[in-house]
Amino acid sequence: DLGRTLFEGPGQEILNDPRIQELYLGGRKAA
Repeated sequence: DLGRTLFEGPGQEILNDPRIQELYLGGRKAA
């Protein structure tokens, strides 16, 4: 799964960035 691959390693630090959270979850929030 690409999801797990992205979440592993630097993914954790990326998720800490609110800007990235908007990119990943923004679509769901907007919808």
